[in-house]
Amino acid sequence: MNNQCPFCHGTTWVTEERNGVLVGRRCECFINNHKRRSIERANIPTRYDNCYLGNFNTGGNQSLINIENQIRQYLVSFPGDSRGLLLQGPPGVGKTHLAVGIIHYLIEDKGIPCIFCDFRELLHSIRSTYDHTSQMSENTIIAPILSTELLVLDELGAEKTTQWVRDTLMFILNHRYNQMLPTIITTNFPDRDDLVYSSYRDHWQEQDETLEDRIGIRLRSRLHEMCMKICIEAEDYRKRTSQSAFQKGIRGRLELRQEELP
Repeated sequence: MNNQCPFCHGTTWVTEERNGVLVGRRCECFINNHKRRSIERANIPTRYDNCYLGNFNTGGNQSLINIENQIRQYLVSFPGDSRGLLLQGPPGVGKTHLAVGIIHYLIEDKGIPCIFCDFRELLHSIRSTYDHTSQMSENTIIAPILSTELLVLDELGAEKTTQWVRDTLMFILNHRYNQMLPTIITTNFPDRDDLVYSSYRDHWQEQDETLEDRIGIRLRSRLHEMCMKICIEAEDYRKRTSQSAFQKGIRGRLELRQEELP
């Protein structure tokens, strides 16, 4: 079977006429393959493969609609002033969906390399290099995290910080801050003011702990400098999605019944 592209015949280049002159451009097969490889390298968990900004379910919540619009505006001017985003909110409000949606947009629409990294898995991977039988070095794990144009660091604060964890995190964040590389961070832990004034107080995980409690005042201060904060408070995302699907099913059945009427 010949799998060569019928347009470029494997050269990855095609020619087209512009103002009476033949010019070369990259074939769509090359562009699509590059996007596919970039998505694979982004390390998106399988569960979130199909998370896009376009299918984020706001459930009609005006606050979530405003947040989605805010993120889209951020992406239009990306990388802008090189600031990242800090997505804070109770579990299940859709923070990871939005973060992965950002990755999909930047890779597929702007060709910008991105990496998704679960905070706990990152720490586990680094620790595993300390085993004398490991064939991986700490630098091998951290180097892509330091240099990627956009890093998504998911579930910050999920692991209680020791001095080693704080030092590791500060090293990563400081490097990216100094190199003006934006970082998207998600966390289930609020700031103190958010916890006090939140109308969703009961939804916050570990209500007596704040993000500062989990990562320390110095790291929280650094995040203030390098990220624009977006606080997401809403009903559980899975609940919103199931309710939306149920409502669509009800509307569909009603429409069918109306069509059956004489």
